[in-house]
Amino acid sequence: MESVKARLTETFTTEKSDEKGRTAHRPLSSAPQLEEEWFATMNTAEVVWPSMTLPPLEDEHEQFVALHQWEGYVVDLNEKTFTAKLIDVAEGGTREDGEFDLKQVSNDDLPLLKRGAVFYWSIGYHTDTARRRRTVSELRFRRLPPLNHDEIATARKAAQTILTELGHR
Repeated sequence: MESVKARLTETFTTEKSDEKGRTAHRPLSSAPQLEEEWFATMNTAEVVWPSMTLPPLEDEHEQFVALHQWEGYVVDLNEKTFTAKLIDVAEGGTREDGEFDLKQVSNDDLPLLKRGAVFYWSIGYHTDTARRRRTVSELRFRRLPPLNHDEIATARKAAQTILTELGHR
């Protein structure tokens, strides 16, 4: 097989090496002078890469600017929706009721969705790294672990101590 390859190479191509040891294969030409010129350009040809000047990036990270925010807790839930009591954080604590579609809850937050779960609802502008802006409604559920009985008892004792010091029973 090697001899067939060598014969094909000799028959259909010309091989030439330069002083740096680079080898070039070129199809045989009926004009040897053109072949010599082509091989001569191997040593003198410069590779020119295209260049482009880009504007400096001012801000490469994503950004969310809240227009309105609520803090809420889940009152009831069914197969498709959940209802919640909301406190308007932006407007001085106005209380509101809300109903949300379960499809609005991210998959990571679904296990946290139960009665009493605290969540945050924000409406605002999301700007991505390409500086595209879109209006977003986002629900995020609190991930703090629930208090255990000892922590609740300690908090009650501390509260009772404070009440006693203030003159309350």
